[in-house]
Amino acid sequence: MQTRKPPIVELVVSVQFSTERPVDSTKLVLFWNEFLRVTHPQVSEAPPLEDTFEKFGGDVSWERRAVRLSLETLPRIRYQFTTPDRDRMVQLQATRLVFNWVRRDADYPRFSKIREEFSRLLTLWQDFAAKNQIGEVVPNQWELCYVNFIPQGELWKTPGDWHKVSKLFVSGVDAFEPLVLEDRSFQWRMKMPEDAGRIALGIQQVPGDDGQPGMSLTIAARGPTSSVEELHQRLDLAHQTILQLFDRLATPEAKTHWGMLKS
Repeated sequence: MQTRKPPIVELVVSVQFSTERPVDSTKLVLFWNEFLRVTHPQVSEAPPLEDTFEKFGGDVSWERRAVRLSLETLPRIRYQFTTPDRDRMVQLQATRLVFNWVRRDADYPRFSKIREEFSRLLTLWQDFAAKNQIGEVVPNQWELCYVNFIPQGELWKTPGDWHKVSKLFVSGVDAFEPLVLEDRSFQWRMKMPEDAGRIALGIQQVPGDDGQPGMSLTIAARGPTSSVEELHQRLDLAHQTILQLFDRLATPEAKTHWGMLKS
């Protein structure tokens, strides 16, 4: 399925991992200086992302681990390395590597391109870790997230029109009249076949970069992994699953608008 003007505004590919020895912030900066300084010169700091572990077999899903005391003395930090045109960001912390593509002026480069760039970054990080007293980098969780934004006025005028965008909504909200529906927010969670992972689908009204309201449709998949090979297989599976889900949920009107169907 190819779209001429897909509504995607951000794609995030992430891997969570463990290492043989702790990773301090100095090593993260050294990695940037050696491999990313030229292409991603803008550096910022952010609080670290908490480790998450998607489990099956009765365990509670999509929840962070309980807070617990730690004897770890190394400061925890997440670095964000961004390209000059701000369309790509590499986020690196002691237990996670995240690659973000954000739509600016250029067209969406397709998942295969983003996956290739992410794979190259992971290989560079693994090689760096092996040579700098960090040791083996072992993946334990993967994540793939698509963020779509449909501005007000293109396919819908009020939240009551969201049925024109997605089949998830019924046609009309007459029961609310004479009240005027101003906002909507929904979330669904689904398990992938063979416990490969879970998908969370969220829809809400949010402001765009210009401050005008829009419909945000986010589809995020994540799950466990134990090797780099399995990581790539699960990312590819999640990509195909998300595409198929998006295709089933989009209305014919929306597909025509995005170039998925001929008008």
